[in-house]
Amino acid sequence: MMHMRRSVILLTLLLLLSTIASSLPYPNPPTTGALVDAAAPPSSGIDLIVTDENSAPVQNATVEMFDGVTGVRILGPADMPSRSRELFSGLPPGPMRLHVTHSAHADGWALGQLGPDADLSMTIVLTSLSGSLELQTGADAQLSLALSGHEQELTAVANGSGAAALAVPSGASGWLLADADAGSSLVRWNGSANLSAALNGTMRVFGWSDDVNGSGIVLAEHNASGWREVISWSSEIDLLLPRTDEGEWNLWSVIDGQRSEPVLTLQDNGTHDISGWLNGSGSAPEQVTGDARITLVDDLLRGEPVNATWNANISLPLDIGTALLPGRSYGLRAQVDRWLGDGDGSVSASEVASLAMMLSTSGWGHSGHWLLYDETPFSPQSEMNPQGLAMDGLVGAVTAVGGTFGWSESGNLTGWSGQSSVRLLWFPVRADPLESIPLHVDLPEGWEVRYSPQQQLLEGETWSFSITRANSPVTGTISVSLGENQPPVADGQLYALSGNSVPYDSNVTLDGTGCSDSGFGELDHLWELRDNGTLVHTAVGDTLTIVPRHLGIEMGATLNATLTCTDGQGLSGVWEDEWYVDGTPPTAEVNGTEDMMQPGAVTFFEMDLLDSFILDAGSFFSVLATPEDDSGEPVKVTWR
Repeated sequence: MMHMRRSVILLTLLLLLSTIASSLPYPNPPTTGALVDAAAPPSSGIDLIVTDENSAPVQNATVEMFDGVTGVRILGPADMPSRSRELFSGLPPGPMRLHVTHSAHADGWALGQLGPDADLSMTIVLTSLSGSLELQTGADAQLSLALSGHEQELTAVANGSGAAALAVPSGASGWLLADADAGSSLVRWNGSANLSAALNGTMRVFGWSDDVNGSGIVLAEHNASGWREVISWSSEIDLLLPRTDEGEWNLWSVIDGQRSEPVLTLQDNGTHDISGWLNGSGSAPEQVTGDARITLVDDLLRGEPVNATWNANISLPLDIGTALLPGRSYGLRAQVDRWLGDGDGSVSASEVASLAMMLSTSGWGHSGHWLLYDETPFSPQSEMNPQGLAMDGLVGAVTAVGGTFGWSESGNLTGWSGQSSVRLLWFPVRADPLESIPLHVDLPEGWEVRYSPQQQLLEGETWSFSITRANSPVTGTISVSLGENQPPVADGQLYALSGNSVPYDSNVTLDGTGCSDSGFGELDHLWELRDNGTLVHTAVGDTLTIVPRHLGIEMGATLNATLTCTDGQGLSGVWEDEWYVDGTPPTAEVNGTEDMMQPGAVTFFEMDLLDSFILDAGSFFSVLATPEDDSGEPVKVTWR
């Protein structure tokens, strides 16, 4: 019997409205206007107070903080020993989700919008575990109680008689999972003082793929409790689920992190063979779409402020969820229903309106989830709140598949150049859905990309490029160095020829592929050919093939070649060379010597004056050729 992961979704939101009101300020919409001077990168703080439901201080709580855009943990777990109030400083501005736990209280959470260089006062109310729940189940069962409106589960272990007790909040409710060798059971708890969870085995879900090499991911979710299990399968699937007398089970194939139709609905039963469903084809998942652009306005001078403009359009699948609410992996429908709604398994228009208010006042306070400049993020000069919210298909059943939500962003940003001589852009890669959106970067006039170890991920020009971080094969940081634009280095040569001359009536190929520039991007190549200084031909391209005679160049003339390599910002490098146009065959004076190997017995022959000559037997004969060409070039002599 395997012990299964327990991940029961909470059903109702018990977070007090006063907590939300104190932690969710509603700033004015972003304003437009002239760019302003940048300041040092801002930081923020949270002045946190933890109380119980009677407003009494709760000491020794533990705090975690998560970025409301990416879900990345920013702080914690951090203890608050012997105190109920703590100032957490040095936090990045923007939306921040807090999760607070305590051994004698049910956990609590809240969302705060941190302004730049300011401390936000927040109060989180924890509910005391003042009640008691007596449990009866199987011997030695592992018990986990998921409280409605809370993230953290309460746990216990039954004794040998199957008895256990849990300290619980008064008036709470939730779902209990009991798991032991005798079986697994999922039971609703309505707040009573006693609860029985009989163990009657498990529900076995199995199946085989038509393809022995087939594989995939299946999500099994209990619709009433939200309990779920995600399993990867290869060739076959064999999944054990808890027995329950309420609700039904929904199974989806998971493709690219999203649920795929068709859904398979199962009633509680001992076994289910799902081979037929397993071999069906799932629907294509929704795609992350959109575009983003940052334009750097100022020169990137050492130690100086840098202004920029930002524009983005973003559309995300509903199944991706939002980091502003707990349980992002459950998808936006389940998040809204359980944390902003009534947990009835359906998203209403009023619940969507609550989400819209949250999203529209939770703009990011720094660019760290998109890029950093000289190791620090850009900061908005005014609130970067989402505009034009669109939520396609969000209203309706939580079990629905497909649909998207999205928004647009625009505003002015400020950054700060470091003190080194090199400017750097860093692009984080950590499997964030936004990384599938191309980010376009426009550099100030006269600046360019110098180098990047991941240069294959950059597209466009050295001064205006785009990067799609999702194309990176590894997580980490993509670094790009910037510098003031430098002219290309022009370099040309003769192809398959050498020396100071070229043939008059044969192909002559000039090769300019050796031109180079810093960074990446294409160079323009311009060839200019001259006859003794007079322009006779121009052409573009990195190579050029000509026949001098076809250009009207005479034998004995000087062919001048100029190659100009120009980058996209207009800077150029120049290479020049010249050659003698050789149209006259070389000549050679050939002389022979006969040595009869006796003193004074040597005979000389001027070979070019003779039609024939006679040599004595046994003599040694040698020939010397003295070649000459009007170009002055060395002449190769071949004897046949």
